[in-house]
Amino acid sequence: MVDALLNEYTDQQIAEILNERGIHPGKGGIFRGRLVGNIRRQYNLINRFERLRAKGLLTVQEIAERLEITWVTVRKWRQAGLLRGYAYDDKNDYLYEPPSEDAPTKSMGQKLSKRCRFPQVELGSLCTKEVQYES
Repeated sequence: MVDALLNEYTDQQIAEILNERGIHPGKGGIFRGRLVGNIRRQYNLINRFERLRAKGLLTVQEIAERLEITWVTVRKWRQAGLLRGYAYDDKNDYLYEPPSEDAPTKSMGQKLSKRCRFPQVELGSLCTKEVQYES
């Protein structure tokens, strides 16, 4: 079950899903992200980072080089919905889809909220930060 969930979720998110489903670790208690990580290592499961890299996703440094921007700008653009990123750990680290022909460019004077490309839900001209969860 952990192996299948690693395709979409981080260790902490997996722990929360298992707890919500009423599944308990062998010694009782509840799952935590660290325990899921231990299970992943014990059974030699491929971690989320490696799974996303195998799909061709790029690190923050790689996407920054391709777009000729700084890694700080990459993170701001992801938060603003200009780049699509996928969390690979519980420390707010992401891998990014390779830029396409219509990749964002530097645009001095334009608000990021008006340039949103990947909104989850659009309210007026703002990109909201909503996460879709499927159980």
